[in-house]
Amino acid sequence: MIGGVREYFDKDYRKLKYILDTIEKIYASYGYRPLETSVFEDLNVLLKKGGEEIREQIFRFDRIGLRFDHTVPLIRFAEEHKELPRPIKRYSIGKVYRNEDPQRMRYIEFIQADIDVVGSSSIYSTLEILEIAELVLSSLGLSAQIEVNDRRFLDSVVADLDDDQKSFLFRTVDKIGRFGERWVREQIERKGIGMKYLDILLRSDVETVKDYSKEAYNTLIRIGRKFNPTLVRGLDYYTGEIFEISIAGINVSVGGGGRYSMFSEKHNVGISLGVSRLYDLIDYKDQINSVFIAWIDEFEYADSIAKELRKRGLAVEINTEDRSLRKQLEYASKYYGKCIIVGRKEKEEQSVVIRDLKKGEQNTISLKELLENYSKYFD
Repeated sequence: MIGGVREYFDKDYRKLKYILDTIEKIYASYGYRPLETSVFEDLNVLLKKGGEEIREQIFRFDRIGLRFDHTVPLIRFAEEHKELPRPIKRYSIGKVYRNEDPQRMRYIEFIQADIDVVGSSSIYSTLEILEIAELVLSSLGLSAQIEVNDRRFLDSVVADLDDDQKSFLFRTVDKIGRFGERWVREQIERKGIGMKYLDILLRSDVETVKDYSKEAYNTLIRIGRKFNPTLVRGLDYYTGEIFEISIAGINVSVGGGGRYSMFSEKHNVGISLGVSRLYDLIDYKDQINSVFIAWIDEFEYADSIAKELRKRGLAVEINTEDRSLRKQLEYASKYYGKCIIVGRKEKEEQSVVIRDLKKGEQNTISLKELLENYSKYFD
């Protein structure tokens, strides 16, 4: 396995698919439409919109690069399709790539599930996507904690800094949750910016925002989630409300987003959920009902049973190799809790042997009983 890249097999894949299906079902239930874009984008577009930090994380191949999020491809698509009525409400679920050192719950290839509204300046769009994010997490058995801030407030606090200093300060403050206040102060001091901006943020509550930006204050009050004055989000395209989603009691982000402007599309809002992180956090009970059929000399009988059980919704794997019963059971025990065994005697009697592979116990029942009450034996 390549470092920083995950692979999913068997039960792990079913867990991943359960998460993806849950998210997509909820996204679609609010009227959002799916969009699948290429993992490749024009390199100049990615470099222009990624911001200073992201530029170093883009995988580059001549004139193209791998997408680092779903937002840049979305807006590029929207600009190419001016005929689509605004607002465009879309969701995208797929892999994105960032060339950085892999760490716990941080990967170079990971899955994001985005939902955006293009061409809407309405606060109702923001409220809707936050509601959707909370519903997704609760449906996965997690309790969302959403923190909010507003870039108009942040921009007003640092209004006397030049663009380079402002960008550095924002990127640094955005890491305060990961590295702590002391580290942030050291970085700011090294840059020679001064501490007054950080001190203003650390002292601020939501009422303070009113002194810097009434628009930001009104938006934050309307959103009504927990205010975090040091929440910045590193991407340069944010223009208004921004949010970070974590799981209550766990200090790890599982998503974020905000209001942004990109190219000619000035009024957009979106949120992204980190599927790869959600995978690590949710409890999942494999729901698939499955069984293995082992046979001795009677493949056709075993195969006819497999076909009948599949018609009833059971996942059935039948032995297709020339191997002994012992070898068949050794194999089955790696993947299944129970198996069916048939041979000449079972064919003659129209019966099957059901073996519990964990307990080593088995009993014989009629084929008729199996087909009529299969769910009783394989839950």
